[in-house]
Amino acid sequence: AVPAVERRLQQHPDLVDVLMARASALAMLQRIDEALTVRERALAIAERAYGPDHPEVGEVLGSIGYEKLMTGHPEEAQGFLDRAYEIN
Repeated sequence: AVPAVERRLQQHPDLVDVLMARASALAMLQRIDEALTVRERALAIAERAYGPDHPEVGEVLGSIGYEKLMTGHPEEAQGFLDRAYEIN
């Protein structure tokens, strides 16, 4: 069902929420690499739709940073978390 919604919405801002929910489900299943890929797609859509300094973008950045931190990539996480902090 989610891929069908994704196809209909394509680059619509509402897709950000759908993708973030999907990424959360993937993370709960320990499919972190897939979750990060989905979150990065959500980030690209959010940045296009809302601009780089919107709170929605900050939320996605924080999620990416947290997952990178939890998977042992603190250097990568830092940039995402710093940017999220600046926005929010």
